[in-house]
Amino acid sequence: MWVLHSVVGLLVVAVLAAAAWRLASRLRTDDPVVRGLAAVVWWWLGVQVSGLATLLPLGVGPGPVGAGAALALTVLVLRFVPRGTPTAAPDPATRTLLAVVGVGVVALCAVSLSAPVIGFDGLLYHLAVPAAWIGDGHLASLPGVVEGLPVEAYPVGTELTIGWLMTVVGSTAVALLVTPTALGVVALAVWTSVRRLGGTAAAGWGAVASTALALPFLAQASQVSTDLAGAAIMACGATIVLHAAAGRGTETATASAGAGPGEATEGAEAAARGRSRVSADVAGLLTGLVGLLLALGVKTTAACGGLLFLLLAWPARRELLGRLRAVPWWGLAVVVAGACGGVWLTRNLLLHGHPAWPLLSSPSGDPVPEILRPTVSRFVDHPGEVLRVGGTTYLDLAWVILPLFAIGLLAIVRGGLVRLVAVCGVLGALAWFVAPGTGTTSDPALAAGATRYLMPCWVLLAVAGWATLSRLAAGRPTWAPRALAGAAALVAVAQLVVARRYAADLPEGELVDLDRLPIEHGLTAALIAVVVLVVLVVAGSRAGRVLAPVFRPRVGAGLVVVAAVLVLVATPGLWDRHATTLETGRPPEPDDVVLALGATPAWALGAHGAPGSRLVADCEALRGGLAAGRVVTIGPGRPQDARCDLPGEPTEVDGFLVWTPPGS
Repeated sequence: MWVLHSVVGLLVVAVLAAAAWRLASRLRTDDPVVRGLAAVVWWWLGVQVSGLATLLPLGVGPGPVGAGAALALTVLVLRFVPRGTPTAAPDPATRTLLAVVGVGVVALCAVSLSAPVIGFDGLLYHLAVPAAWIGDGHLASLPGVVEGLPVEAYPVGTELTIGWLMTVVGSTAVALLVTPTALGVVALAVWTSVRRLGGTAAAGWGAVASTALALPFLAQASQVSTDLAGAAIMACGATIVLHAAAGRGTETATASAGAGPGEATEGAEAAARGRSRVSADVAGLLTGLVGLLLALGVKTTAACGGLLFLLLAWPARRELLGRLRAVPWWGLAVVVAGACGGVWLTRNLLLHGHPAWPLLSSPSGDPVPEILRPTVSRFVDHPGEVLRVGGTTYLDLAWVILPLFAIGLLAIVRGGLVRLVAVCGVLGALAWFVAPGTGTTSDPALAAGATRYLMPCWVLLAVAGWATLSRLAAGRPTWAPRALAGAAALVAVAQLVVARRYAADLPEGELVDLDRLPIEHGLTAALIAVVVLVVLVVAGSRAGRVLAPVFRPRVGAGLVVVAAVLVLVATPGLWDRHATTLETGRPPEPDDVVLALGATPAWALGAHGAPGSRLVADCEALRGGLAAGRVVTIGPGRPQDARCDLPGEPTEVDGFLVWTPPGS
């Protein structure tokens, strides 16, 4: 039955993606990567709306409601949104990009599914919160997951996406695919942004090496996380806005061809005023705004992307207002995206008196919880102590951002469109120093691990930095472009060496050491992607001719379907090992998900001892039961002195069933 559930769920995911692509095709650009990033934005918005729809008291569970809402949105889009202009075939450089990123993401997904690593935050709340929602019967509710630690009060846009995927597809495996995909999205976005700013392909690869191969990005992609997803959605929005603001200068008449009534009217009015070209792609600006608003619902660190929109969209403000008046559904889309992105901040403001609670508090609101006070200190409060505790780990994690920051300052001085990107990246980096959670001194991993909060501004600094280097190399002797390509290669090699050295220090064994970041999966995928890149570069035009048919829409879609079937059916024990038991009234199968939440949460995918399975728990009874083939599901709120008990009969605890299967 789980196979049918998964197949139907994947079809729902696919049709929602088709609707997202229809909306993305309305952009004036025919660039396939930019349209792909726009499709990611619209798909994420559809998932957020579908997840929030499960709050409706329909009494049928979050799975059917979430799937039904997604299908309803798909029907509305495909019925009322006309097809856009055809997408252009990718050029050789873009084909190379798509091939390398595609291979790397597929490799990362395969490794993550076969040997899942959840990570500490994933254990604590990234998967625990969706599991509690499922037990509660509604996504986006307010469960108490960990006593004294209100993790459910954080922005939970990623958790909502994970919860929707788990309920619709019926498997925890799909939750492991979000961050690998996000890493690929970041790579596509930074490469495209650099090229849009006039950078060479080598500069684009340098930006990819500076972000996707950096330790925080690889570590986040190797586990269930939220920082990378937030950076990816922000990168999508920023790239689309940047692309739109730069303006490809298509004719107004062409832009209005095939448009809806309001859009066609707007184009005709522009032509009547004698303007044959518009200064910006207004639909692109609004699509990017939707992505940037959604990113705030994942991580507030994405605010630097919102600033970029304000700077880039200001010259086109009259055209933006005109489009919103002429085509009301654009206003609706922006409002819904703002609601989805800001709902968590609004919730905290109303319930606790501060939108950033529990990290910050107001005099009239709830104070910062006691358990969080040691970890919400700021870097600027005691920088020397933080660096002493973090040690060389800071250099391992974020060495590349130091030169990027310096080049960003240079970009501000040089001016141009790059200046605006650099300003947002630099301000985002400076804001990090005064943000809560960056000055932790209780543990080296916590101190240096705060570098992941830099991801959104890191993306912008990489784009601005490598675009600036490319501009400096332009017009110079032939050695300058070669030096730029060499610098990109050196950054990639340095990132891989640092990651390999860091991964070599990870402990061996069945238990995950929570003091370190798991990066083995990301490093493996990165090495595979780099090898593919080298092969394609050496092969040159011959490889381009071979790859060309792959990027035809029908051929590409067929390959995706074949890959999905192989992953789902032709790999025994890989997908079904993660199949969740969401139905009540029967125990889970021996290889289903294991969730234990108490004072110390634990989550294992696959039976204990199975190849590649990881288990974190402090309960010997639980470990022993798993080793003996027993599977126990324990819900939140389990008392401290009873969380290791294995009851002989099913017991309901906070919406979850606690089981010891018969015969164990």
